Amino acid sequence: MAEKWTYDDIIEHCSKYDDTHRYVSILNKYFIVFKKLPDSRTDEDRPTIKNAKNAVYFADKLEVVDILNIDDKSNSPTKLQFEIFVNRCGEMLFLKLVVGKACEHEMYDPIVYKYAERNRNRAFDYADEWAYGFDVGLMYFKSVKRALADLMLTNKYKTYYANGNKREFGYLNEDNVKTGKWIAWNDDGTLIYEGEYNGCCKHKNGNWTHYKLGNKICSGMYRCDERFGNWISYENLSEYDDYTNIPYDFGTFRLDSMVCPKY
Repeated sequence: MAEKWTYDDIIEHCSKYDDTHRYVSILNKYFIVFKKLPDSRTDEDRPTIKNAKNAVYFADKLEVVDILNIDDKSNSPTKLQFEIFVNRCGEMLFLKLVVGKACEHEMYDPIVYKYAERNRNRAFDYADEWAYGFDVGLMYFKSVKRALADLMLTNKYKTYYANGNKREFGYLNEDNVKTGKWIAWNDDGTLIYEGEYNGCCKHKNGNWTHYKLGNKICSGMYRCDERFGNWISYENLSEYDDYTNIPYDFGTFRLDSMVCPKY
């Protein structure tokens, strides 16, 4: 059985590269090392970036320095090619990565990406889905650790927004099910929730706190995905009928008939 690359192996392997190198994981199998060229055009100067180390970037042309096959440490390919669907114009784009040669994206379009990042829902697509990511250019990160986060080589689960801010952090068990404490943020860095999951039954289980615009609005207990016992509200709920429809960042959180004293 082939020896696989581990998280620490890749960190050590990439320690020889300098700050002109860029990194990305693709197809859930390959780790690519790029290098910026003197004439590379990128969107690294876009004003929406909040955390430069974790933000996603795009370029029109990069040199391919290394290709690692995560599933086989002894067999690193020198070539990699794949097709992507460019959804905004209905065309297929053929990308070929060859170690030691430049790879050029014929449809590099940072304007499209900048527009998409300003729209929160579309920003998720461009940041987290490879097909949409390579749609507008060669996708990459400045940080090895950030690029590795997409491969999930450890039980720590971390996702980020396109601007580099944290999106959701937590842990997965051996079945890739959420377990233990999880935290989620909005793309401006404000909290959405802090809560606990039971990895055995995939349910919310334990203490939970929900936030609105970063401010705590309610907290209580979940038992097997059902709200249990008394929930405490930290908002003035006089404007809500029977405390049953409390807005929060991703919809409406219903407290139903549970006791929710005013504070």
